[in-house]
Amino acid sequence: MTRKQHFFFFLATTLVLGGAAFFSFLDLHNPGGCGCISTASALEAGDDAKKKAGTEKKYPEADPEKGHIEGIVVLKGPAPKLEALPGVPPNNRDKAVCAAHFKDERLVLGKDNAIRDVVLTFSDMKKSRKRPKARTVKLNNKGCLFEPHIVAMSVGSTLEVVNSDTVLHNTRAVLEMNFNRAIGSGQSFKERARKEGFALVQCDFHPWMNAQVHILPNEYFDVSDTGGKFKIMNIPPGTYTLEARHEVLAPFFVEKKPRKKVTIKKGETLKLTFEIEAPKE
Repeated sequence: MTRKQHFFFFLATTLVLGGAAFFSFLDLHNPGGCGCISTASALEAGDDAKKKAGTEKKYPEADPEKGHIEGIVVLKGPAPKLEALPGVPPNNRDKAVCAAHFKDERLVLGKDNAIRDVVLTFSDMKKSRKRPKARTVKLNNKGCLFEPHIVAMSVGSTLEVVNSDTVLHNTRAVLEMNFNRAIGSGQSFKERARKEGFALVQCDFHPWMNAQVHILPNEYFDVSDTGGKFKIMNIPPGTYTLEARHEVLAPFFVEKKPRKKVTIKKGETLKLTFEIEAPKE
């Protein structure tokens, strides 16, 4: 990374995790660093309940003039060891409510090393003259965590922040989104994503709470689900570079990300497995 990118990554991780994620980053990208304490989170049983509850993602109808991708993202190699997060401090005023829900979502693996929360997009997709359709994407304060942990949205869309908890939160965003608002139980507010890029979100009352927002210039992206699955619909035919972004394995500010050339054909669905190499320790 350039010096500027190093600075922004340091600033972002310091704001969000108070340094824990930064040292985890050093461990992964510095073979001489310590092989610290905890491993990747296993897929939680509660994630399957979301499908039963009808909260799975909805995709647009297939356009016969366009092409589509259906795939799965998997980790190739052993899961990296991450430095353990500090968790809920014993003196936090909402410890009784929050402690039972705490979990590490930096790297969540499912069956056969399927990776959750990978943003799939095209690194060389030209911006369309027509602006992406503006949509509303929800970010929920739930169980003293942000849900979802990783958000992807197009420029011009709106982030709706909701508080489903019984406690007071504040939601603060930095970098390409910039706001800081308190939000009581049952309340919500909306903020528009005006620029392409990346934003980090944190609750200052509960500093372990963090989320990432990826703001894309078009509609051709998806975030892998609990089974590592993703789908990108209605892509103009052509050859593109499919890029993967992940909080630990391929951070936004790292230039060299996992990429794969794909050819999209009219009326066809390309099915593929996207492998991400495990970092060498």
